[in-house]
Amino acid sequence: MKRPAIDALCQELQDHRVITAEDLRIAGADDSAIYRARGGGLLQDLPGIDGIYVVGKEPYGDDVLMHAAARWAGPGAVITGIWAARLLKLPWVPVGGTCLVRIDEAHKRRGSEGFVTVCRTKSMERLQTWEHDGLLIAAAPQAVVDASRQLQTDKQTRHALPTRQLRDVRGLVLGAVAKKRCTTDELDVVVGQGSVRHTAHIRRALTDASRGAASPPEAELVDGLLPYGVPFYCNVEVWVGGVLLGIADVYLVGTGVGGELDSKQEHSAKKKLDATLVRDDVFKDARIDLRHITPSRYRADPERYHRTLIRTAKRRLEQGLGDPPGLELRPLTPLLCGPPSSDVPYRLPSSRPAAA
Repeated sequence: MKRPAIDALCQELQDHRVITAEDLRIAGADDSAIYRARGGGLLQDLPGIDGIYVVGKEPYGDDVLMHAAARWAGPGAVITGIWAARLLKLPWVPVGGTCLVRIDEAHKRRGSEGFVTVCRTKSMERLQTWEHDGLLIAAAPQAVVDASRQLQTDKQTRHALPTRQLRDVRGLVLGAVAKKRCTTDELDVVVGQGSVRHTAHIRRALTDASRGAASPPEAELVDGLLPYGVPFYCNVEVWVGGVLLGIADVYLVGTGVGGELDSKQEHSAKKKLDATLVRDDVFKDARIDLRHITPSRYRADPERYHRTLIRTAKRRLEQGLGDPPGLELRPLTPLLCGPPSSDVPYRLPSSRPAAA
């Protein structure tokens, strides 16, 4: 077959720039014609995948690779995991990772190869999906759970340190819940439908969400404060005199002290920085002391920040301050407090609230 003929075949048979050697052979192209097309730049080889090509010399992105992964896995394949989480525009989706594809266990199709990881599923009919550019994509709960497992099993991501893995899983779970793409109950159902292997981080992140954390740094701050045995809320609405002042990342109950993790993502833009400064003045006017820190500084020395919060709360209580008059806390999650201890760093004037 001459070059113009295979050119026409490639244009006719391609699907989102993806074509297979089988497509070309069925249409009449022999192996030598396919070989020449690859050598001449008409067809681009895919990394680690034989028999599936990208048509044309132009660069290609993840959209083309997902179509190639679906063609590799066969009809009915569902894109899930990290790549599906990116399509859902979730925050804190880690870079890297192979394209995870779910297929029906009963069908004998290709296995994992190159940039594609194939996962066989017993109950594909239970899998909720949505369509994107002709592809089937797993719904948010399945995509988040699969991505969380993938971080610990995928050949491109599993070598990360355990602390990095936990932080990434927290980002996936807490980001999806905070953006209201799914609920903790929906995630818990999906986790329960699969193996218990590689779910410890996911379950930890679900606990973080139930405590009120909406980001990995907030979850780490909650972990750090619990051992002090003092009552606090995470992400609580703070009202004074019937006026909403804002939402504090943490608030130490009875002390008038709050903590804020000011990330670059949320506070670096000029408008966001201005809003943060104005909000801080509003809290000061209401006699509430907010202690700010960036996530990177917190992670460098968390104990120093904990001591700052505790020291500020203790000083205010010694001065007879505590919560300002007219304070109302409207939490979305239970009051948090570590195990009762005889050596808590400060004691509230009234009896300490019982943790939920």
